[in-house]
Amino acid sequence: IKHFYEFESETIKISIIKENVTNLLNLHKYDTTGKCQATPSALLKFKLPILLSQYEKVIYLDGDILVKKDLSDLYNIDLGNNYVAAVHDTGKIYNSQKITKKIPNYFNSGVMLLNLKLCASKNMPKKLMKLKQKSKDMSLMDQNILNIGFRKHVKMLDIKYNFLVLNLNRAIDKFQMSDLNNLFHSEYKSLQDIDEQAYVVHFSSKDKPWKYLDGPYSQEWFKYFQKSPYKEHYLHRTKFSTLMNKIIKKEIIISLTSYPVRIDTVNQTIKTLLNQTMKADRVILWLAPEQFPNKEKDLPKQLLDLCEYGLTIDWYHDIKSYKKLIPTLKKYPDSIIVTVDDDALYNKDMLKNLYESYLLEPNAIHCHRAHKITLTENKINKYKEFIWFNKLPQTIESDFKLFFTGIGGVLYPPHSLSQNVLNESEFMSLCPHGDDIWFWGNAILNGTKIKRIIKSIQPEIIDGTQDCALWLQNVDGGRNDEQIANLINKYPQILNVLSPKKSKIQVIISRLLYPFYILAKPIIKFIKHWGKIFYNHSYRGKTDMLNMNFRKIVQSIESLQNIINEQNEKNTDKFRELESLITNINNKK
Repeated sequence: IKHFYEFESETIKISIIKENVTNLLNLHKYDTTGKCQATPSALLKFKLPILLSQYEKVIYLDGDILVKKDLSDLYNIDLGNNYVAAVHDTGKIYNSQKITKKIPNYFNSGVMLLNLKLCASKNMPKKLMKLKQKSKDMSLMDQNILNIGFRKHVKMLDIKYNFLVLNLNRAIDKFQMSDLNNLFHSEYKSLQDIDEQAYVVHFSSKDKPWKYLDGPYSQEWFKYFQKSPYKEHYLHRTKFSTLMNKIIKKEIIISLTSYPVRIDTVNQTIKTLLNQTMKADRVILWLAPEQFPNKEKDLPKQLLDLCEYGLTIDWYHDIKSYKKLIPTLKKYPDSIIVTVDDDALYNKDMLKNLYESYLLEPNAIHCHRAHKITLTENKINKYKEFIWFNKLPQTIESDFKLFFTGIGGVLYPPHSLSQNVLNESEFMSLCPHGDDIWFWGNAILNGTKIKRIIKSIQPEIIDGTQDCALWLQNVDGGRNDEQIANLINKYPQILNVLSPKKSKIQVIISRLLYPFYILAKPIIKFIKHWGKIFYNHSYRGKTDMLNMNFRKIVQSIESLQNIINEQNEKNTDKFRELESLITNINNKK
Protein backbone atom coordinates (compact mmCIF):
# COMPACT_ATOMS: atom_id res chain seq x y z
CA ILE A 1 0.00 0.00 0.00
CA LYS A 2 2.86 2.37 0.79
CA HIS A 3 3.73 2.54 -2.92
CA PHE A 4 0.61 4.65 -3.50
CA TYR A 5 2.33 7.54 -1.76
CA GLU A 6 4.88 7.62 -4.59
CA PHE A 7 2.18 9.22 -6.74
CA GLU A 8 2.13 12.30 -4.54
CA SER A 9 3.27 15.61 -6.00
CA GLU A 10 2.63 19.33 -5.58
CA THR A 11 -0.82 18.91 -7.09
CA ILE A 12 -1.66 15.38 -5.91
CA LYS A 13 -2.28 14.26 -2.34
CA ILE A 14 -2.80 10.61 -1.45
CA SER A 15 -4.99 9.66 1.52
CA ILE A 16 -5.49 6.01 2.39
CA ILE A 17 -8.55 5.09 4.44
CA LYS A 18 -8.46 1.69 6.11
CA GLU A 19 -11.84 0.12 6.75
CA ASN A 20 -12.71 -3.29 8.18
CA VAL A 21 -14.83 -5.32 5.74
CA THR A 22 -15.47 -8.29 8.03
CA ASN A 23 -19.12 -7.32 8.44
CA LEU A 24 -19.52 -7.25 4.65
CA LEU A 25 -18.21 -10.74 3.90
CA ASN A 26 -21.50 -12.54 4.54
CA LEU A 27 -23.62 -10.14 2.52
CA HIS A 28 -22.81 -11.81 -0.80
CA LYS A 29 -22.83 -15.47 -1.76
CA TYR A 30 -21.14 -16.37 -5.04
CA ASP A 31 -22.98 -18.72 -7.36
CA THR A 32 -21.69 -20.62 -10.38
CA THR A 33 -24.06 -18.88 -12.81
CA GLY A 34 -23.28 -15.34 -11.66
CA LYS A 35 -21.05 -12.93 -13.57
CA CYS A 36 -19.74 -11.21 -10.47
CA GLN A 37 -16.03 -10.32 -10.72
CA ALA A 38 -15.94 -8.04 -7.66
CA THR A 39 -15.02 -8.78 -4.03
CA PRO A 40 -17.06 -7.76 -0.96
CA SER A 41 -14.82 -4.69 -0.58
CA ALA A 42 -16.85 -3.22 -3.46
CA LEU A 43 -19.69 -2.84 -0.94
CA LEU A 44 -17.68 -0.03 0.65
CA LYS A 45 -19.23 2.14 -2.05
CA PHE A 46 -22.36 2.14 0.12
CA LYS A 47 -20.37 3.75 2.97
CA LEU A 48 -18.64 6.49 0.97
CA PRO A 49 -20.95 9.25 2.30
CA ILE A 50 -19.74 8.29 5.80
CA LEU A 51 -16.07 7.68 4.97
CA LEU A 52 -15.84 10.95 3.01
CA SER A 53 -18.25 13.04 5.05
CA GLN A 54 -16.05 16.15 4.71
CA TYR A 55 -16.81 16.37 0.97
CA GLU A 56 -20.01 17.30 -0.86
CA LYS A 57 -19.33 15.09 -3.87
CA VAL A 58 -16.69 12.70 -5.19
CA ILE A 59 -15.76 10.88 -8.38
CA TYR A 60 -15.68 7.16 -7.68
CA LEU A 61 -13.58 4.98 -10.05
CA ASP A 62 -13.17 1.20 -10.10
CA GLY A 63 -9.61 -0.14 -10.12
CA ASP A 64 -9.89 -1.71 -13.59
CA ILE A 65 -9.93 1.50 -15.62
CA LEU A 66 -7.71 3.80 -17.65
CA VAL A 67 -8.30 7.54 -17.44
CA LYS A 68 -7.52 9.06 -20.84
CA LYS A 69 -8.56 12.68 -20.30
CA ASP A 70 -8.92 15.31 -17.57
CA LEU A 71 -11.99 14.55 -15.41
CA SER A 72 -12.62 18.16 -14.35
CA ASP A 73 -15.62 18.35 -16.68
CA LEU A 74 -17.10 15.29 -15.01
CA TYR A 75 -16.57 16.66 -11.51
CA ASN A 76 -18.14 20.01 -12.39
CA ILE A 77 -21.42 18.47 -13.55
CA ASP A 78 -24.37 19.80 -11.55
CA LEU A 79 -25.97 16.88 -9.72
CA GLY A 80 -29.08 18.81 -8.65
CA ASN A 81 -31.38 16.58 -6.61
CA ASN A 82 -29.76 13.35 -7.85
CA TYR A 83 -27.80 10.89 -5.77
CA VAL A 84 -25.47 10.03 -8.63
CA ALA A 85 -24.38 10.86 -12.17
CA ALA A 86 -23.41 7.72 -14.11
CA VAL A 87 -23.39 6.03 -17.50
CA HIS A 88 -25.94 3.53 -18.80
CA ASP A 89 -24.70 -0.04 -18.55
CA THR A 90 -24.52 -1.03 -22.22
CA GLY A 91 -25.76 -4.51 -21.28
CA LYS A 92 -29.24 -3.03 -21.57
CA ILE A 93 -29.07 -3.48 -25.34
CA TYR A 94 -27.48 -6.92 -25.65
CA ASN A 95 -28.25 -9.08 -22.60
CA SER A 96 -31.44 -10.44 -21.10
CA GLN A 97 -31.11 -9.54 -17.42
CA LYS A 98 -34.52 -8.51 -16.14
CA ILE A 99 -33.28 -5.73 -13.89
CA THR A 100 -31.68 -3.83 -16.79
CA LYS A 101 -35.07 -3.78 -18.52
CA LYS A 102 -36.99 -3.03 -15.36
CA ILE A 103 -34.97 0.08 -14.42
CA PRO A 104 -34.96 2.63 -17.29
CA ASN A 105 -31.82 4.42 -16.07
CA TYR A 106 -29.86 1.31 -15.12
CA PHE A 107 -26.23 2.42 -14.79
CA ASN A 108 -22.77 0.89 -14.43
CA SER A 109 -21.31 1.56 -10.98
CA GLY A 110 -17.65 1.54 -12.05
CA VAL A 111 -17.59 5.30 -12.70
CA MET A 112 -19.83 7.52 -10.59
CA LEU A 113 -20.09 11.16 -9.55
CA LEU A 114 -21.65 10.74 -6.11
CA ASN A 115 -23.67 13.38 -4.29
CA LEU A 116 -22.23 12.59 -0.85
CA LYS A 117 -24.09 15.36 0.97
CA LEU A 118 -27.52 14.30 -0.33
CA CYS A 119 -26.80 10.59 0.22
CA ALA A 120 -25.80 11.26 3.83
CA SER A 121 -28.85 13.43 4.52
CA LYS A 122 -31.16 10.69 3.20
CA ASN A 123 -29.35 7.99 5.19
CA MET A 124 -28.55 6.07 1.98
CA PRO A 125 -25.61 4.04 3.42
CA LYS A 126 -27.93 2.29 5.86
CA LYS A 127 -30.70 1.86 3.27
CA LEU A 128 -28.33 0.33 0.74
CA MET A 129 -26.94 -2.14 3.30
CA LYS A 130 -30.49 -3.25 4.16
CA LEU A 131 -31.31 -3.74 0.50
CA LYS A 132 -28.23 -5.93 0.10
CA GLN A 133 -29.15 -8.02 3.16
CA LYS A 134 -32.63 -8.70 1.78
CA SER A 135 -31.55 -9.27 -1.83
CA LYS A 136 -31.50 -12.80 -3.26
CA ASP A 137 -29.87 -11.63 -6.50
CA MET A 138 -26.16 -12.51 -6.36
CA SER A 139 -25.36 -11.86 -10.03
CA LEU A 140 -23.49 -8.63 -9.19
CA MET A 141 -21.86 -7.33 -6.00
CA ASP A 142 -23.07 -3.75 -5.61
CA GLN A 143 -24.39 -2.48 -8.94
CA ASN A 144 -27.96 -3.83 -8.78
CA ILE A 145 -28.39 -2.55 -5.22
CA LEU A 146 -27.16 0.94 -6.12
CA ASN A 147 -29.56 1.04 -9.07
CA ILE A 148 -32.49 0.02 -6.90
CA GLY A 149 -31.56 2.42 -4.10
CA PHE A 150 -30.84 5.43 -6.34
CA ARG A 151 -33.73 4.76 -8.71
CA LYS A 152 -35.33 7.91 -10.19
CA HIS A 153 -32.53 10.05 -8.76
CA VAL A 154 -29.86 9.34 -11.38
CA LYS A 155 -28.37 11.82 -13.85
CA MET A 156 -27.34 9.95 -17.01
CA LEU A 157 -23.97 10.71 -18.62
CA ASP A 158 -22.49 10.22 -22.06
CA ILE A 159 -20.82 6.85 -22.76
CA LYS A 160 -17.44 8.62 -23.10
CA TYR A 161 -17.24 8.80 -19.28
CA ASN A 162 -17.41 5.01 -18.88
CA PHE A 163 -16.54 3.13 -22.06
CA LEU A 164 -17.10 -0.59 -21.35
CA VAL A 165 -14.61 -1.72 -23.95
CA LEU A 166 -14.49 -5.43 -23.01
CA ASN A 167 -18.25 -5.86 -22.78
CA LEU A 168 -18.77 -4.19 -26.13
CA ASN A 169 -16.06 -6.36 -27.68
CA ARG A 170 -17.84 -9.49 -26.53
CA ALA A 171 -21.26 -8.37 -27.74
CA ILE A 172 -20.26 -6.56 -30.92
CA ASP A 173 -22.34 -8.91 -33.10
CA LYS A 174 -25.47 -8.45 -30.96
CA PHE A 175 -26.19 -4.76 -31.52
CA GLN A 176 -26.03 -1.93 -34.02
CA MET A 177 -24.58 1.55 -33.54
CA SER A 178 -28.12 2.89 -33.79
CA ASP A 179 -28.96 0.91 -30.62
CA LEU A 180 -26.14 2.63 -28.72
CA ASN A 181 -27.02 6.07 -30.07
CA ASN A 182 -30.68 5.63 -29.13
CA LEU A 183 -29.70 4.67 -25.58
CA PHE A 184 -27.31 7.59 -25.12
CA HIS A 185 -29.06 10.12 -27.38
CA SER A 186 -25.76 10.43 -29.23
CA GLU A 187 -24.51 10.45 -32.81
CA TYR A 188 -21.39 8.28 -32.70
CA LYS A 189 -20.43 6.83 -36.07
CA SER A 190 -18.60 3.77 -34.74
CA LEU A 191 -17.14 2.18 -31.62
CA GLN A 192 -13.77 3.52 -32.75
CA ASP A 193 -15.35 6.98 -32.64
CA ILE A 194 -16.39 6.42 -29.01
CA ASP A 195 -12.94 5.10 -28.17
CA GLU A 196 -11.29 8.25 -29.53
CA GLN A 197 -13.52 10.51 -27.43
CA ALA A 198 -13.55 8.38 -24.27
CA TYR A 199 -12.49 9.92 -20.96
CA VAL A 200 -12.50 6.62 -19.04
CA VAL A 201 -11.97 3.13 -20.45
CA HIS A 202 -13.40 0.45 -18.15
CA PHE A 203 -12.30 -3.22 -18.21
CA SER A 204 -15.52 -4.52 -16.69
CA SER A 205 -15.07 -8.20 -17.58
CA LYS A 206 -12.89 -11.19 -16.80
CA ASP A 207 -10.45 -10.46 -19.66
CA LYS A 208 -8.33 -7.97 -17.73
CA PRO A 209 -5.28 -6.40 -19.40
CA TRP A 210 -3.01 -7.64 -16.63
CA LYS A 211 -4.04 -11.22 -17.53
CA TYR A 212 -3.83 -11.14 -21.31
CA LEU A 213 -1.35 -9.80 -23.84
CA ASP A 214 -3.70 -9.13 -26.73
CA GLY A 215 -7.00 -7.93 -25.28
CA PRO A 216 -8.39 -4.44 -25.82
CA TYR A 217 -5.99 -1.84 -24.41
CA SER A 218 -3.65 -4.55 -23.05
CA GLN A 219 -0.55 -2.82 -24.36
CA GLU A 220 -1.71 0.66 -23.34
CA TRP A 221 -2.43 -0.58 -19.81
CA PHE A 222 0.97 -2.28 -19.62
CA LYS A 223 2.70 0.93 -20.71
CA TYR A 224 1.29 2.72 -17.65
CA PHE A 225 2.01 -0.28 -15.44
CA GLN A 226 5.70 0.01 -16.37
CA LYS A 227 5.66 3.64 -15.21
CA SER A 228 4.00 2.81 -11.88
CA PRO A 229 5.63 2.05 -8.51
CA TYR A 230 4.56 -1.58 -9.05
CA LYS A 231 6.56 -2.06 -12.25
CA GLU A 232 8.89 -4.58 -10.58
CA HIS A 233 5.94 -6.85 -9.79
CA TYR A 234 6.01 -9.89 -12.07
CA LEU A 235 2.81 -10.36 -14.09
CA HIS A 236 1.64 -13.69 -15.42
CA ARG A 237 0.03 -12.70 -18.74
CA THR A 238 -0.98 -15.50 -21.08
CA LYS A 239 -0.54 -15.20 -24.80
CA PHE A 240 -4.08 -14.96 -26.06
CA SER A 241 -7.39 -13.92 -24.62
CA THR A 242 -10.52 -15.74 -25.76
CA LEU A 243 -11.84 -12.25 -26.41
CA MET A 244 -11.11 -10.93 -29.88
CA ASN A 245 -10.17 -7.29 -29.91
CA LYS A 246 -12.67 -6.06 -32.48
CA ILE A 247 -13.02 -2.42 -31.52
CA ILE A 248 -9.60 -0.89 -31.04
CA LYS A 249 -7.33 -3.53 -32.49
CA LYS A 250 -4.89 -1.69 -34.71
CA GLU A 251 -5.37 -2.41 -38.38
CA ILE A 252 -2.73 -4.77 -39.79
CA ILE A 253 -1.62 -4.10 -43.35
CA ILE A 254 0.75 -6.17 -45.49
CA SER A 255 2.39 -3.84 -47.98
CA LEU A 256 4.65 -4.61 -50.94
CA THR A 257 5.63 -3.27 -54.33
CA SER A 258 6.72 -4.67 -57.66
CA TYR A 259 7.84 -3.62 -61.14
CA PRO A 260 7.55 -4.88 -64.74
CA VAL A 261 10.30 -7.52 -64.52
CA ARG A 262 8.46 -9.37 -61.72
CA ILE A 263 4.84 -8.49 -62.47
CA ASP A 264 4.21 -11.96 -63.93
CA THR A 265 5.43 -13.77 -60.78
CA VAL A 266 4.33 -11.46 -57.95
CA ASN A 267 0.95 -13.22 -57.87
CA GLN A 268 2.77 -16.22 -56.37
CA THR A 269 4.00 -14.06 -53.48
CA ILE A 270 0.56 -12.54 -52.92
CA LYS A 271 -1.16 -15.92 -52.79
CA THR A 272 1.04 -16.85 -49.80
CA LEU A 273 0.12 -13.54 -48.13
CA LEU A 274 -3.61 -14.10 -48.60
CA ASN A 275 -3.33 -17.62 -47.16
CA GLN A 276 -1.74 -16.69 -43.84
CA THR A 277 -3.05 -18.41 -40.68
CA MET A 278 -3.56 -14.93 -39.25
CA LYS A 279 -5.27 -12.73 -41.82
CA ALA A 280 -4.20 -9.15 -42.45
CA ASP A 281 -6.88 -6.47 -42.68
CA ARG A 282 -5.42 -5.35 -46.01
CA VAL A 283 -2.87 -6.63 -48.50
CA ILE A 284 -1.74 -3.74 -50.70
CA LEU A 285 0.41 -3.94 -53.83
CA TRP A 286 1.83 -0.55 -54.83
CA LEU A 287 2.70 0.01 -58.48
CA ALA A 288 4.05 3.02 -60.38
CA PRO A 289 1.93 4.47 -63.22
CA GLU A 290 5.16 5.46 -64.97
CA GLN A 291 5.90 1.74 -65.36
CA PHE A 292 2.32 0.70 -66.14
CA PRO A 293 0.85 3.67 -68.07
CA ASN A 294 -2.44 1.86 -68.74
CA LYS A 295 -2.64 0.83 -65.09
CA GLU A 296 -4.83 -2.28 -64.61
CA LYS A 297 -4.91 -2.94 -68.36
CA ASP A 298 -1.15 -3.58 -68.26
CA LEU A 299 -1.40 -6.15 -65.46
CA PRO A 300 -1.66 -9.95 -65.92
CA LYS A 301 -5.01 -11.62 -65.33
CA GLN A 302 -3.67 -13.96 -62.65
CA LEU A 303 -2.76 -10.89 -60.59
CA LEU A 304 -6.03 -9.03 -61.11
CA ASP A 305 -8.01 -12.14 -60.14
CA LEU A 306 -6.53 -11.95 -56.63
CA CYS A 307 -8.43 -8.71 -55.99
CA GLU A 308 -11.52 -10.88 -55.44
CA TYR A 309 -9.73 -12.58 -52.54
CA GLY A 310 -8.54 -9.51 -50.65
CA LEU A 311 -5.74 -7.91 -52.67
CA THR A 312 -5.78 -4.13 -53.16
CA ILE A 313 -3.77 -2.68 -56.05
CA ASP A 314 -2.89 0.98 -55.52
CA TRP A 315 -0.78 3.51 -57.41
CA TYR A 316 2.07 5.79 -56.39
CA HIS A 317 4.73 7.59 -58.41
CA ASP A 318 7.97 5.70 -58.94
CA ILE A 319 10.23 5.85 -55.89
CA LYS A 320 11.67 2.41 -56.60
CA SER A 321 11.63 -0.12 -53.74
CA TYR A 322 10.47 2.59 -51.29
CA LYS A 323 6.94 2.06 -52.61
CA LYS A 324 6.67 -0.96 -50.33
CA LEU A 325 6.30 1.29 -47.25
CA ILE A 326 6.25 5.06 -47.90
CA PRO A 327 2.76 5.35 -49.49
CA THR A 328 1.26 3.03 -46.86
CA LEU A 329 2.83 5.10 -44.07
CA LYS A 330 1.29 8.23 -45.56
CA LYS A 331 -2.17 6.72 -46.08
CA TYR A 332 -2.41 4.62 -42.91
CA PRO A 333 -0.14 6.26 -40.28
CA ASP A 334 -1.89 4.61 -37.30
CA SER A 335 -1.81 1.05 -38.63
CA ILE A 336 0.60 -1.82 -38.05
CA ILE A 337 2.43 -2.24 -41.36
CA VAL A 338 4.22 -5.41 -42.42
CA THR A 339 6.45 -5.10 -45.48
CA VAL A 340 7.50 -8.03 -47.65
CA ASP A 341 9.36 -8.44 -50.95
CA ASP A 342 7.91 -9.47 -54.29
CA ASP A 343 10.32 -12.31 -55.05
CA ALA A 344 9.53 -14.73 -52.21
CA LEU A 345 6.99 -17.31 -51.05
CA TYR A 346 6.08 -16.80 -47.39
CA ASN A 347 5.35 -19.42 -44.77
CA LYS A 348 1.71 -19.44 -43.61
CA ASP A 349 2.78 -18.38 -40.08
CA MET A 350 4.93 -15.43 -41.20
CA LEU A 351 2.43 -12.78 -40.05
CA LYS A 352 1.23 -14.67 -36.98
CA ASN A 353 4.77 -15.05 -35.62
CA LEU A 354 5.55 -11.38 -36.22
CA TYR A 355 2.37 -10.29 -34.45
CA GLU A 356 2.92 -12.56 -31.45
CA SER A 357 6.42 -11.10 -31.04
CA TYR A 358 4.98 -7.58 -31.36
CA LEU A 359 2.52 -8.25 -28.52
CA LEU A 360 5.42 -9.09 -26.21
CA GLU A 361 7.38 -5.96 -27.15
CA PRO A 362 5.04 -3.44 -28.84
CA ASN A 363 7.57 -0.60 -28.98
CA ALA A 364 10.09 -2.45 -31.18
CA ILE A 365 10.24 -3.19 -34.90
CA HIS A 366 10.00 -6.96 -35.45
CA CYS A 367 11.55 -8.95 -38.28
CA HIS A 368 12.23 -12.51 -39.41
CA ARG A 369 15.67 -11.74 -40.75
CA ALA A 370 18.37 -9.39 -39.40
CA HIS A 371 22.14 -9.03 -39.36
CA LYS A 372 24.08 -7.70 -36.36
CA ILE A 373 26.07 -4.54 -37.11
CA THR A 374 29.69 -4.65 -35.97
CA LEU A 375 31.94 -1.68 -35.24
CA THR A 376 35.67 -1.06 -35.08
CA GLU A 377 36.96 2.04 -33.29
CA ASN A 378 33.55 3.69 -33.34
CA LYS A 379 33.07 3.08 -37.08
CA ILE A 380 30.61 0.73 -38.75
CA ASN A 381 32.37 -2.18 -40.43
CA LYS A 382 31.72 -3.24 -44.01
CA TYR A 383 28.29 -4.76 -44.61
CA LYS A 384 29.82 -8.15 -45.38
CA GLU A 385 31.54 -8.04 -41.96
CA PHE A 386 28.25 -7.85 -40.06
CA ILE A 387 27.22 -10.94 -38.11
CA TRP A 388 24.79 -12.45 -40.60
CA PHE A 389 21.32 -13.69 -39.70
CA ASN A 390 22.21 -17.39 -39.94
CA LYS A 391 25.02 -16.98 -37.38
CA LEU A 392 22.98 -15.16 -34.73
CA PRO A 393 21.62 -17.11 -31.75
CA GLN A 394 17.97 -18.13 -31.96
CA THR A 395 17.09 -15.97 -28.94
CA ILE A 396 18.41 -12.43 -29.13
CA GLU A 397 17.25 -9.27 -27.36
CA SER A 398 16.02 -6.21 -29.24
CA ASP A 399 18.91 -3.95 -30.19
CA PHE A 400 19.69 -0.84 -32.23
CA LYS A 401 22.50 -2.81 -33.89
CA LEU A 402 20.16 -5.32 -35.47
CA PHE A 403 19.81 -4.46 -39.15
CA PHE A 404 16.54 -5.82 -40.56
CA THR A 405 16.31 -6.98 -44.17
CA GLY A 406 12.97 -6.75 -45.94
CA ILE A 407 13.03 -10.16 -47.59
CA GLY A 408 11.96 -11.95 -44.39
CA GLY A 409 9.06 -9.67 -43.51
CA VAL A 410 9.26 -6.65 -41.21
CA LEU A 411 6.55 -5.40 -38.81
CA TYR A 412 6.49 -1.66 -38.13
CA PRO A 413 4.31 -0.56 -35.19
CA PRO A 414 2.53 2.80 -35.65
CA HIS A 415 4.90 5.78 -35.33
CA SER A 416 7.98 3.59 -34.88
CA LEU A 417 9.94 5.56 -37.47
CA SER A 418 11.11 9.17 -37.39
CA GLN A 419 8.83 11.62 -39.21
CA ASN A 420 11.76 12.33 -41.51
CA VAL A 421 11.30 8.88 -43.04
CA LEU A 422 8.88 10.44 -45.56
CA ASN A 423 11.50 12.92 -46.83
CA GLU A 424 11.60 11.73 -50.44
CA SER A 425 14.35 14.03 -51.70
CA GLU A 426 16.60 12.90 -48.86
CA PHE A 427 16.15 9.16 -49.16
CA MET A 428 16.47 9.26 -52.95
CA SER A 429 19.77 11.12 -52.66
CA LEU A 430 21.29 9.32 -49.63
CA CYS A 431 20.04 5.76 -50.11
CA PRO A 432 18.45 5.53 -53.57
CA HIS A 433 18.83 1.73 -53.71
CA GLY A 434 18.74 0.95 -50.00
CA ASP A 435 15.26 1.30 -48.53
CA ASP A 436 16.17 -1.05 -45.65
CA ILE A 437 19.09 1.23 -44.75
CA TRP A 438 16.89 4.33 -44.72
CA PHE A 439 14.12 2.66 -42.70
CA TRP A 440 16.64 1.25 -40.20
CA GLY A 441 18.29 4.67 -39.78
CA ASN A 442 14.93 6.32 -39.13
CA ALA A 443 14.12 3.68 -36.55
CA ILE A 444 17.32 4.61 -34.70
CA LEU A 445 16.56 8.35 -35.01
CA ASN A 446 13.18 7.61 -33.46
CA GLY A 447 14.68 5.61 -30.59
CA THR A 448 13.09 2.34 -31.78
CA LYS A 449 14.96 -0.92 -31.26
CA ILE A 450 14.80 -3.89 -33.63
CA LYS A 451 13.75 -7.36 -32.55
CA ARG A 452 14.59 -10.49 -34.57
CA ILE A 453 11.70 -12.74 -33.59
CA ILE A 454 12.32 -16.09 -31.91
CA LYS A 455 10.07 -18.00 -34.33
CA SER A 456 11.79 -16.63 -37.42
CA ILE A 457 11.01 -18.36 -40.70
CA GLN A 458 12.94 -17.67 -43.90
CA PRO A 459 10.93 -17.45 -47.13
CA GLU A 460 11.49 -19.45 -50.31
CA ILE A 461 12.88 -17.44 -53.23
CA ILE A 462 10.85 -17.63 -56.47
CA ASP A 463 12.86 -19.14 -59.33
CA GLY A 464 14.02 -16.70 -61.99
CA THR A 465 13.59 -13.53 -59.90
CA GLN A 466 17.19 -12.88 -58.89
CA ASP A 467 18.80 -11.90 -62.18
CA CYS A 468 18.36 -8.19 -61.40
CA ALA A 469 17.91 -8.32 -57.61
CA LEU A 470 19.00 -5.27 -55.61
CA TRP A 471 21.26 -7.30 -53.33
CA LEU A 472 23.60 -8.17 -56.20
CA GLN A 473 24.84 -4.58 -56.36
CA ASN A 474 24.07 -3.61 -52.75
CA VAL A 475 25.97 -6.48 -51.13
CA ASP A 476 28.40 -7.84 -53.70
CA GLY A 477 28.98 -4.46 -55.38
CA GLY A 478 29.53 -2.60 -52.08
CA ARG A 479 26.65 -0.19 -52.64
CA ASN A 480 25.27 -0.80 -49.14
CA ASP A 481 28.50 0.49 -47.61
CA GLU A 482 28.26 3.70 -49.64
CA GLN A 483 24.64 4.27 -48.66
CA ILE A 484 25.27 3.57 -44.95
CA ALA A 485 28.19 6.04 -45.08
CA ASN A 486 25.88 8.65 -46.69
CA LEU A 487 23.33 8.14 -43.92
CA ILE A 488 25.86 8.37 -41.09
CA ASN A 489 27.48 11.50 -42.56
CA LYS A 490 24.05 13.14 -42.66
CA TYR A 491 22.97 11.87 -39.24
CA PRO A 492 26.08 11.21 -37.09
CA GLN A 493 23.83 10.84 -34.03
CA ILE A 494 23.01 7.35 -35.32
CA LEU A 495 26.61 6.33 -34.63
CA ASN A 496 26.36 7.81 -31.12
CA VAL A 497 23.42 5.49 -30.44
CA LEU A 498 25.29 2.45 -31.74
CA SER A 499 28.50 3.30 -29.91
CA PRO A 500 27.81 5.82 -27.13
CA LYS A 501 30.85 7.62 -25.77
CA LYS A 502 31.70 6.94 -22.14
CA SER A 503 32.69 9.60 -19.65
CA LYS A 504 35.89 9.24 -17.62
CA ILE A 505 33.85 8.14 -14.63
CA GLN A 506 32.04 5.46 -16.65
CA VAL A 507 35.37 4.17 -17.96
CA ILE A 508 36.81 3.91 -14.41
CA ILE A 509 33.67 2.22 -13.07
CA SER A 510 33.43 -0.21 -15.97
CA ARG A 511 37.07 -1.24 -15.47
CA LEU A 512 36.57 -1.77 -11.73
CA LEU A 513 33.34 -3.73 -12.11
CA TYR A 514 34.21 -5.58 -15.31
CA PRO A 515 35.28 -8.87 -13.66
CA PHE A 516 32.15 -8.90 -11.52
CA TYR A 517 29.85 -8.20 -14.49
CA ILE A 518 31.52 -10.92 -16.55
CA LEU A 519 30.41 -13.42 -13.90
CA ALA A 520 27.08 -11.95 -12.83
CA LYS A 521 25.39 -10.71 -16.01
CA PRO A 522 25.19 -14.01 -17.94
CA ILE A 523 23.75 -15.76 -14.87
CA ILE A 524 21.15 -13.07 -14.27
CA LYS A 525 20.26 -12.86 -17.95
CA PHE A 526 19.96 -16.64 -18.33
CA ILE A 527 17.78 -17.26 -15.30
CA LYS A 528 15.52 -14.23 -15.89
CA HIS A 529 15.01 -15.05 -19.56
CA TRP A 530 14.30 -18.77 -19.24
CA GLY A 531 12.41 -18.31 -15.98
CA LYS A 532 10.01 -15.86 -17.61
CA ILE A 533 9.59 -18.02 -20.71
CA PHE A 534 8.78 -20.97 -18.46
CA TYR A 535 6.34 -18.90 -16.44
CA ASN A 536 4.64 -17.36 -19.50
CA HIS A 537 3.98 -20.84 -20.90
CA SER A 538 2.78 -22.30 -17.60
CA TYR A 539 -0.71 -22.85 -18.98
CA ARG A 540 0.68 -25.72 -21.05
CA GLY A 541 0.35 -28.16 -18.19
CA LYS A 542 3.03 -26.97 -15.76
CA THR A 543 2.17 -27.39 -12.07
CA ASP A 544 1.40 -24.52 -9.75
CA MET A 545 4.21 -25.58 -7.43
CA LEU A 546 6.80 -25.36 -10.20
CA ASN A 547 5.38 -21.98 -11.23
CA MET A 548 5.65 -20.71 -7.69
CA ASN A 549 9.25 -21.87 -7.31
CA PHE A 550 10.29 -20.41 -10.64
CA ARG A 551 8.59 -17.12 -9.83
CA LYS A 552 10.53 -16.96 -6.56
CA ILE A 553 13.78 -17.59 -8.46
CA VAL A 554 13.01 -14.83 -10.98
CA GLN A 555 12.05 -12.38 -8.22
CA SER A 556 15.23 -13.26 -6.28
CA ILE A 557 17.37 -12.63 -9.34
CA GLU A 558 15.58 -9.33 -9.96
CA SER A 559 16.28 -8.36 -6.34
CA LEU A 560 19.95 -9.22 -6.84
CA GLN A 561 20.07 -7.09 -9.96
CA ASN A 562 18.46 -4.19 -8.09
CA ILE A 563 21.16 -4.49 -5.40
CA ILE A 564 23.85 -4.44 -8.10
CA ASN A 565 22.27 -1.38 -9.73
CA GLU A 566 22.01 0.43 -6.38
CA GLN A 567 25.67 -0.32 -5.65
CA ASN A 568 26.64 0.96 -9.11
CA GLU A 569 24.76 4.21 -8.45
CA LYS A 570 26.59 4.62 -5.13
CA ASN A 571 29.94 3.97 -6.81
CA THR A 572 29.06 6.47 -9.53
CA ASP A 573 28.27 9.12 -6.91
CA LYS A 574 31.60 8.49 -5.18
CA PHE A 575 33.51 8.83 -8.43
CA ARG A 576 31.65 12.03 -9.21
CA GLU A 577 32.68 13.43 -5.83
CA LEU A 578 36.27 12.36 -6.52
CA GLU A 579 36.24 13.94 -9.98
CA SER A 580 34.72 17.14 -8.55
CA LEU A 581 37.41 17.26 -5.87
CA ILE A 582 40.18 16.84 -8.46
CA THR A 583 38.63 19.57 -10.61
CA ASN A 584 38.50 21.97 -7.64
CA ILE A 585 42.16 21.27 -6.80
CA ASN A 586 43.18 21.89 -10.42
CA ASN A 587 41.18 25.14 -10.49
CA LYS A 588 42.91 26.34 -7.32
CA LYS A 589 46.30 25.50 -8.80
